[in-house]
Amino acid sequence: MGEGAAHLEGFLEFTYEKWSGLGNDFILVESLPPGVAPESLCDSSRGLSADGLLLVTPPSDQPARLIIYNRDGSRPEMCGNGLRCVVRYLFEAGYDLREGVVTDIARHEVKSVQKDQVCVTVGTPRWWSATGSQAAAFEESFFYGVDVGNPHAIFFSPNPQIDLISLGERMQQDHRFPEGTNVHVVHEVGGILQIRHFERGVGVTQACGTGAAAAAWAAVQANRSQWPVRTHLPGGELIFDQTNEGFLLMTGSAERIGGGTLSLG
Repeated sequence: MGEGAAHLEGFLEFTYEKWSGLGNDFILVESLPPGVAPESLCDSSRGLSADGLLLVTPPSDQPARLIIYNRDGSRPEMCGNGLRCVVRYLFEAGYDLREGVVTDIARHEVKSVQKDQVCVTVGTPRWWSATGSQAAAFEESFFYGVDVGNPHAIFFSPNPQIDLISLGERMQQDHRFPEGTNVHVVHEVGGILQIRHFERGVGVTQACGTGAAAAAWAAVQANRSQWPVRTHLPGGELIFDQTNEGFLLMTGSAERIGGGTLSLG
């Protein structure tokens, strides 16, 4: 995709690709033109419409670098679905990924890329410091707070039809998450975790990789499941396992939807 931008008769022609991780859609670029807000490239009025933007620096003498922006312009620490998309993008471009991909929270190892299936390390989950290892109360429900480098509130609910939009919006005001939180409603069916996601800065999405990772880890810690953990999201399936060192492995699809050139001016 190259540098991605060129000037033409007062307009800036901007090259991009669009990728999807289980229906979580992203605009992927290697550079941003000066003065262009990341959220403007996710705006449906431009005909692109995406959940977020992935700003990628290919590896050179340093590992590849990924910066993520939500649809509202906020910058999350990490995005599992976006990470898989970037790994496949760089892999198909012929880059050496033995040093992994660096995000704001960690360096993520690339374990395998097989057709559209990508396996990467997500991170080392731990309990959210403000809630600890016990289920915490929120209104009339209980949740587990999990930190995967970004915050997650996991509700194990027997009611899969719970109003996730209302719950997610109310949780953004909870004092235990001063910068907001991702919210996930989980119920188990036949040994598979069925998960719906509300992502801060975005809203309801088809998939959230770090959210599914947090839910899988919390389920094992609470003796609701065991490794490996299969999760089913509205956009598809992710499988998680844990290494002896405590890192979570995430395996799932990443697909290129298309790409093109956008004129900005």
